[in-house]
Amino acid sequence: RSGQTSTSGISVAWPLLDDDNDPVLDAQRNLQARVEVSAAATAALTTGVYTLEVKAGGLTATREFTVAGEAAAIDVAASESDYGPNDRFTLTATVTNADGSAVPDGTPVAWADPQPAARLVRISATTATKGGEASATYVVIGEGRAWITLTSGAGTGFWSETVGTAAEPPAAANPADELSARAGFASYLGTADTTASALLSGLGNVNSIRIWQLDRWLLYAVIDGVSPPDAAEDFTVSRGAVLWIGS
Repeated sequence: RSGQTSTSGISVAWPLLDDDNDPVLDAQRNLQARVEVSAAATAALTTGVYTLEVKAGGLTATREFTVAGEAAAIDVAASESDYGPNDRFTLTATVTNADGSAVPDGTPVAWADPQPAARLVRISATTATKGGEASATYVVIGEGRAWITLTSGAGTGFWSETVGTAAEPPAAANPADELSARAGFASYLGTADTTASALLSGLGNVNSIRIWQLDRWLLYAVIDGVSPPDAAEDFTVSRGAVLWIGS
């Protein structure tokens, strides 16, 4: 069976079959013969499930069909949670009728920016409603609070987010967090080389670091902003280095 349904009626086509359930051919066109029926409703059909029964001679055929009704609600979901400059994102609208069922395929959805003079996002593509869902792809073109209003039938929905703000750069890693201890003997476990001054700055509460080199300790220290005479210049600390951390 094939057909179309609307709130004003239904049209259905049934293929004809013989007693053996084989197709009956139209002699003129050598195609399978069909019975086509159009039924107009005496009043606009409300949301629900209907059955159409057709009788011809001793034959009876039925067709169950659903009238979805116009849109009554729209839920909006975004594909992203961050919206930086020139980012693309997709909004998906789930459109349902008063009973919470999906609206018919092709139901129109209008996507509107209520503040066009200060438009912050630009629509670049849309998809038609299918299975109760429609979508639109946007590009961020400004910075601030963006709004999108959706309408379909009696349903409305909206989306609003701050867009166009670049993400904060990640905080610089503290090399002191890669030490096996923060006082006394310690090993540096970081994979990237660092320096004694960077470790001292990261520890915050100590003023000297010694590193074991060959047969002696090499000192790096800063006391009251000044390096003592016996302190070495800043030195590189590599993974596995043995250190002494003190005050």
